[in-house]
Amino acid sequence: REMRILEEKRARSEREAIEAENNLKQAQLQYLRNQINPHFLFNTLNFFYGQIMPVSPTTADGILHLASIMRYALKDKESNAKALLEEEVEHIRNFIQLYRLRFGERLQVSFEVTGDINFRMILPLVLISFVENSFKYGDLFDAHHPVMIRLQVDDEQLCFYTHNKKKV
Repeated sequence: REMRILEEKRARSEREAIEAENNLKQAQLQYLRNQINPHFLFNTLNFFYGQIMPVSPTTADGILHLASIMRYALKDKESNAKALLEEEVEHIRNFIQLYRLRFGERLQVSFEVTGDINFRMILPLVLISFVENSFKYGDLFDAHHPVMIRLQVDDEQLCFYTHNKKKV
């Protein structure tokens, strides 16, 4: 009986520690979000877009992609909230498009999506970490070894694959 009581106390203590850690992470995230006033940020990006559009449509396009990336990343999400998979895929596409604007035809990236991504939920910003790592550590310009990103959805399963040749 005493062992069971001790085990219950230990389990309760572990749950409380995990909950405290989660609360700390949420507080840190909220602090960072509050450092950037989203309304000001998006108004400024829209201003830049309007100013640069007549001069450089390519740069204006980049500003729109950046605004979409920031809007999605700053979107108010609860700790356990999920995002639509189609929004997560659009976030990845915006990220890739910014790199395409930056490097043009030299950029060697293949992004494939198969299966129905509509109305499926996923934890937000999970997939982009893998994509960012592929871009950060991969050789982005080798036509024989492009950065490959594949997302496949079947019934209740999502498979996400990234592959890159490490830059030297």
